[in-house]
Amino acid sequence: MSQIAVQAVSLEVAGRLILDAVSLNGSAGRFTGIIGPNGVGKSTLLRIMAGLLTPTRGEATLSGTPVARMGARALARQVAYLPQETQIDFAFPAWDVVMMGRHPHLGRFSLEGRRDEEAVRRAMALTGTLHLAEQPVTTLSGGERQMTFLAKTLAQEPRVLLLDEPISALDLRHQLRALNLVRALCREGMTAIAV
Repeated sequence: MSQIAVQAVSLEVAGRLILDAVSLNGSAGRFTGIIGPNGVGKSTLLRIMAGLLTPTRGEATLSGTPVARMGARALARQVAYLPQETQIDFAFPAWDVVMMGRHPHLGRFSLEGRRDEEAVRRAMALTGTLHLAEQPVTTLSGGERQMTFLAKTLAQEPRVLLLDEPISALDLRHQLRALNLVRALCREGMTAIAV
């Protein structure tokens, strides 16, 4: 069974057909790429898989369960989504931004614990951003910020990683690092789908 899938998904917005009967299976251990010209619905498809949009027809499923029936917190414990553009207007230290990825694992009034700190440290080490931990995220370069937000998605410890143009702001060396990291995570059993 596919870990994450969309079956005959269509989305119509204001009379315009954005997606028309699209199906895709993302299996554990696979890194799947979605390619195509601008404006054909690639990002929209990822947002449906992340539970952020509801299709007009068809459905997205996670291990056979419709994403629409899962609560946001339960879905976020298993699926991490890195949008094409990330915006943060407050000068939070990079460590705190990555720690925000732990939110689905914390209770309503819970404080972060050792397990959360370990997940953040590991995610930042994997993405090469640990040295930025104390820096305000608003002072980071575009590439440093993108790697910090990738670390935030990894800190969620998801089974499925949905990435929308994850290397667009990175130089070639960091593009290779990011893609090799995702490939390595897939070898460990993660599912990754990237535009």
